[in-house]
Amino acid sequence: MDYLTTFDNISSVRPLMASESRRQSIRLLSVFGNNGAEVIFATIDDKVYGFGHNRYGLLGLSTNERDISRPQLNRTLSGRQVVNIYWSYDSCFGRTSTGQWYGWGYNVYGSLGIGKTGTECVTTPVLIAELSGLDVVAVACGGKHTLLMTSDRLVYGWGDNNFGQLGDKTFNNCFAPKLLFNRQFVSISCGLNHSIGLTDCGQLYTWGINEKGQLGCHPDCEPQPVVIDHKYSVRNQPKPLVTVADGCSELVASKQVVVKAVCGPDYTLILTASGSVYGFGYNTWGLIRNAMKSVYYLPICLADNNRFCDIAASFLGRLSIGVTLDGVYYFWGREPNVPEYESLSSSSSSDPQMSTEVMIDEMYARYSRTNKALKTFILKELDTKTLITTTTTDVLNDDDVYDSGDENQSTITTALRDVNSLIGKPIIDRPLVSSREATVVVNQVIKSSDNNNKSQSISDNSFVSIFMDNIFSSFNSSVDSDVVFIIDGQHIHCHQTVLRLRNKMFWQKCRSVAVEVVNNNSNNNNNNMKTVETIDEIHITTYSYDTFYEFVRYLYGFEPEINDSNCKSLIKLGKVYDEDLLIDRCIEYLIKN
Repeated sequence: MDYLTTFDNISSVRPLMASESRRQSIRLLSVFGNNGAEVIFATIDDKVYGFGHNRYGLLGLSTNERDISRPQLNRTLSGRQVVNIYWSYDSCFGRTSTGQWYGWGYNVYGSLGIGKTGTECVTTPVLIAELSGLDVVAVACGGKHTLLMTSDRLVYGWGDNNFGQLGDKTFNNCFAPKLLFNRQFVSISCGLNHSIGLTDCGQLYTWGINEKGQLGCHPDCEPQPVVIDHKYSVRNQPKPLVTVADGCSELVASKQVVVKAVCGPDYTLILTASGSVYGFGYNTWGLIRNAMKSVYYLPICLADNNRFCDIAASFLGRLSIGVTLDGVYYFWGREPNVPEYESLSSSSSSDPQMSTEVMIDEMYARYSRTNKALKTFILKELDTKTLITTTTTDVLNDDDVYDSGDENQSTITTALRDVNSLIGKPIIDRPLVSSREATVVVNQVIKSSDNNNKSQSISDNSFVSIFMDNIFSSFNSSVDSDVVFIIDGQHIHCHQTVLRLRNKMFWQKCRSVAVEVVNNNSNNNNNNMKTVETIDEIHITTYSYDTFYEFVRYLYGFEPEINDSNCKSLIKLGKVYDEDLLIDRCIEYLIKN
């Protein structure tokens, strides 16, 4: 398979694939991160390149530099015959043809498996000695943990284990690969904080967090370990999928054999031998069944009148896919521009040899809002006999590697005129820049205004990068938050200090709401009333959970995930709290759609 039409729809990859000769030289392509922000590819002459946002140093280019616009040579991986690349939320792994494994990225939870502890970003790929020579047949990356299975069905794991997602009967993070299970499973999959394993007789086992029913049972039915006090329901060892006596599901009642199981971020999909697809877990985005309950604790059948041969989901995505026996692709999830189904069999593909597995990967990349694939695309198999011997210091000419593909500015300006009325003020001359770019511009102004300042620019300071990474990871964490927003029964955990520094107007509004709550309590003679300093719950009724979640997430420094249902409300929030960059992002979305 030399080419996938999906690449034409991914903005970060389109310039790379514009040249026929350049496209033919690429044998391996990984597109991951928010909106495909990180791209790693390998060429037929065994060179590895990376470009993009470089969050946590995930490009493995030995630098913390952000927003690398043109492909740079990876001197560590080039010449080592990399045959596949895997990624979790904060880490990457490269596997070579000789059975060696390399890890790079963020290692605060032991996500890299390199045996070292610490919070630093490891930007240069490091050899994982414990995995060398293993005959690996399956790799499953979760949010911050990874499982790996060998041909003799040994399952190893490492990384974050705070919710028991490694299944080793502990809650201790693991910084090096650890043997977890021996000949118990034939397939594995990971969500953000839960894991599943399937046995050869079709029995599904689940473990990890069960806050939203992703383990297939109600949290109240799960006995909690006495060795650790968790706010959420957790399970630190594999247990078979069962149901409670008074709520037996049709899946277990009919004793259907499970042939495949995959994890979404906080839900699970399973495919039975009879061709039925079941799901359980979190369903706010319609990932299990559209317009139904927000949480399913027991398996529920999807698309009852269809028979499926394959399913797909991602631990970082909001899209699920099922393929019927007659080649129809069904989609679940409230992604923009996603059809209910699409008829496209393997025989209709431009490549007759393209398998259903490859096509389902392409479908995911085509319709996922995050513009990334389920896994690395292998465009050409590595041919060691024809490899050209080159030194890793050779750098391919930029003009031969990448075209900028800049959009016509007049087209953007014309489109902006059409949306002026939406935000109530002219924005034709407003530059469409990212928050990172804006930071660099501000730093340049600061430096130029103070000729006596010889210090390093803050945008180049690695300590600032580490600080920001910790801010990112603290978002929606219940461990140290001091304010909780409650929308439609769902919680968003935040920090007043971050909100005050990020947007004082928004923080003051939160404080005014807290004062109102305290006054109401006082009027009601509530003996347990809280003061303004200790109030920690704010109920939001004006905006939906999705809209408010993306707004607060944006305040923490993340790119907002904009869709048809939240775009106008985000623009309104941007106007109220003077967030012009957020308005720009929404306008860009409107223009593209």
